[in-house]
Amino acid sequence: MKKLLFLIFCLSAAQQGWAQDYSTLPPINASILDSLIGNKPSSDEPGFALGISRGSEILLEHYHGLADLENKIPISDITQFNLASVSKHFTAFGILFLRDRGKMNLNTPIVQYLNDFPYSERITPMQLLHHSSGIPSSDNLRVFAGLSLESDWGKREELRLHSKYRKLNFMPGGDFLYSNSGYFFLSQLIEAQIGLSYSDFFEKSLFPSMGIQGWVLDKSGKDIPNLAYPYKPVEGGFERKFPEKTTITGESNIYLNLPSLMRWMQYLLLSHHAESHFSFPMFSSSYKLSTGRSVDYSFGLEKGDINSLQAFTHGGGVPGYSSYVVYIPELDLGISVLSNSEKLPKSPGAIAHSIARYLTAEFALYTKKIAHTEIELTSVVTQKYVGEYRFWDGAQFEIKQDKGGLYMYLPDAPPFQLVPESDSLFFFREFDGQVAFRQKNGVMTLELIQGKKVDPAEKLNPNRQKAQSPTPSQLLGHFENKGLDVTYEVQEKEGKLFLVLPETLLQYAGFREVELLAIEGNTFRTRELGIIEWEMNPKGKVMGFLIKDVGRLRNLHFTKKS
Repeated sequence: MKKLLFLIFCLSAAQQGWAQDYSTLPPINASILDSLIGNKPSSDEPGFALGISRGSEILLEHYHGLADLENKIPISDITQFNLASVSKHFTAFGILFLRDRGKMNLNTPIVQYLNDFPYSERITPMQLLHHSSGIPSSDNLRVFAGLSLESDWGKREELRLHSKYRKLNFMPGGDFLYSNSGYFFLSQLIEAQIGLSYSDFFEKSLFPSMGIQGWVLDKSGKDIPNLAYPYKPVEGGFERKFPEKTTITGESNIYLNLPSLMRWMQYLLLSHHAESHFSFPMFSSSYKLSTGRSVDYSFGLEKGDINSLQAFTHGGGVPGYSSYVVYIPELDLGISVLSNSEKLPKSPGAIAHSIARYLTAEFALYTKKIAHTEIELTSVVTQKYVGEYRFWDGAQFEIKQDKGGLYMYLPDAPPFQLVPESDSLFFFREFDGQVAFRQKNGVMTLELIQGKKVDPAEKLNPNRQKAQSPTPSQLLGHFENKGLDVTYEVQEKEGKLFLVLPETLLQYAGFREVELLAIEGNTFRTRELGIIEWEMNPKGKVMGFLIKDVGRLRNLHFTKKS
């Protein structure tokens, strides 16, 4: 604990914790703060706590609204909030704490630490930390299994679900896809290697050593003092929510008041300067996948820039709570917003970012936005790009040419003109995006580029023999996923095919029935769930289907019931 105690002393004694001599930050008076926050909820509604720290100094604490509507208890410096997914970087800290003490190698397969781990032997703690393990997120699994996110859900239920499902979204290390469950398994690693429960590790060991008052909800009925009750806006008022029925750890369920969260943030920012300290990787360089692609996610924090300064951020949301933190290590600046409302007039993330941009405006480097220069291309040049294309997930679209030039026709969207800036690179006027064409092994390919997201597609042979789609009568029936213990039905209504889903999809996504629209062969699309591929045996009998990509869950497979 020597390093911990040394840095706790730094928190109380240091007057100038930042490494570089930056000028003072601009002041925030009441009117400036109000303008940055924007519309506030009424003072007799659920509200928020807002904190700003720099180095060892607390620049601002602001409390607004009620922690308990029924008893009119205001939010204050003792009010405890569920941090939701902001809890993840606490879990990452715990893993680094264990590594520093020789209790864990981040690149050793997890099965060497957890005997009952239900997934691939190749998965490592490092992959869990950076959402590259391929483990599906159980919140998505539960919704598609027809299970409410507000029902009792603990460690036993979580392990049972994964032990039955056991299917990865992708090969470990090959891609990035956010997974709450990956951080649940990290909490199990902490328990296995330190010999304490996750809650005891934080509540009785780590937090007290830092002078922090904090709680971990790891069992139903656990009493958390000075709780901000969680609410959801409904017509005519607010509805009390019950996220405490979910008691799994690692991904969520750390409860802190605002002063304790700011102390935690100060600790990380000040310890960041001691490069040998175990928490230093949390503000480190990007993680790389096996493909060589960098991931802007570092130990429970998302990486980005605010006014040319590197910023590490994360948001969280569970029924009735929302939260957000911003770390800017170059300034030792921390901003935190905690709320007991699912929906503020301005979200915690928007509030935190508006404050961060205001405080760091003078450090922004002037960067001239690259302007696209439109050129003229003859139809002879552009004609080679015309045709049908297919994305990796099976979605098809078409590029057509008319007198106005090239246009991209995506499903369920208006046509977008491709404006040339070179003979192979085009941009869109309607939004910030580009299309780059390439000839690869004699086949025309393209990349749809939007920021850091790149979606490749391949041009289809116009002379190919298009496969016939299954007939509606072939697709009707009941289909089951045994891992999720759920059955879906395909029905025909007024000549249209629909996939009927559990009520939970209506509750959390706003739909229950999705129309099945044939693309080509066994590939269908839906407006809500993307691409569905049907599996058929050599005799043409439908055996099942695959939902390709629904956010944190990929390749969801169903088999036709006999």
